[in-house]
Amino acid sequence: MDDAVFFFDKESEAASEYTISIWKSLRAWMGASFREPQPTERAGFEVKPANVIVVVTPKVMENAQVREAMETIATQKKNLLFLHHIRSGCNLQEEVMKAPEDAHKIIEKALKDDRVVIYTEDLPEECNDILIQKMNLKDPEQLAAAYNKRVSDRKISIMKNSAKVAKARSMAGVKRKYDMAA
Repeated sequence: MDDAVFFFDKESEAASEYTISIWKSLRAWMGASFREPQPTERAGFEVKPANVIVVVTPKVMENAQVREAMETIATQKKNLLFLHHIRSGCNLQEEVMKAPEDAHKIIEKALKDDRVVIYTEDLPEECNDILIQKMNLKDPEQLAAAYNKRVSDRKISIMKNSAKVAKARSMAGVKRKYDMAA
């Protein structure tokens, strides 16, 4: 069974492409599974997984299928997360408050508990890490080990690149502004 499902504006091509790109970056992660977004399918969203991720883009709550799904979430105990597409230029608070009145209580709880992930395609690994940490998963230890390995690899990569730059400077005889060696 999937760990999460994405709710998004199926009528907006930009929102559909954005959601699919997020799903593609997340599907390679072991230990968590996400239902594939299908923008061409006109059926409503199924609210079976434990985590429901609403991709917040302009006019997302005006989509009839998203509104219907939000009403369903209001009656069930699901972990609601908001994935804010920061480049879309929409105001997160204004967009989510356009939801049906029944869903306002669960929306306010999610906002109060900081269940918001600002997602940018420039930093998919970091955004995915934040998203995974805010989800309710069956086996979070497996994902925590993978997260720690990615952080370690990232730090090693930074150190290697810093060493390469320092070596190139010394080989070229370039002195930095605050070099103490004369």
